[in-house]
Amino acid sequence: ILLDLGGKLIHANDAARAMAGDGYRILGQNLTLRDRAAQAQLSAAIATCAGALRGSAANIMQAGCHVSIPRAGELPLSAYLAPIRLQRSNDWDPLPQDVVTLQILDPQEERSVDARTLQTIMGLTAAAARVAASLCRGASAREIATQYDISAHTVRDHIKHIYRRLGISKQSEFVARAYSVLRMRGPA
Repeated sequence: ILLDLGGKLIHANDAARAMAGDGYRILGQNLTLRDRAAQAQLSAAIATCAGALRGSAANIMQAGCHVSIPRAGELPLSAYLAPIRLQRSNDWDPLPQDVVTLQILDPQEERSVDARTLQTIMGLTAAAARVAASLCRGASAREIATQYDISAHTVRDHIKHIYRRLGISKQSEFVARAYSVLRMRGPA
């Protein structure tokens, strides 16, 4: 999804339109989240991205925000926003130069994440990669500890290491980042 700096919809691909429903709606140029708190977070994230676009290229490259989109009876959708400064080919280009990209991922559709792939792509240890793959499947620290017969403290240490390495602070942010990287990489 492409948004202008005011949050108006510029473009939504077929996948984004097909995913709309329980968590968000697309009506004309408006993208609305059903949850008010999430809608406020989305607006704040767009403002943060817009602010980054007023800064240096380094600020733009490091900016990015995550919003969790709640859904009834299902895992929340994971939305990652990033500011983009487009290279314009001419003054007649219909797109604004500065836009916000919004990638929405459904963790319930994305069940198969290979720990070895995450280990290679993200530079994780084998143990941390197993924990990372379980996080992508929506497992809690307690569930991961039980699955691998390790302490919850050890699991939390792996999670802290993964988050610190990627500069994130939430499971939903990690899931969005992992699937984003895996999609960009393509099939193995």
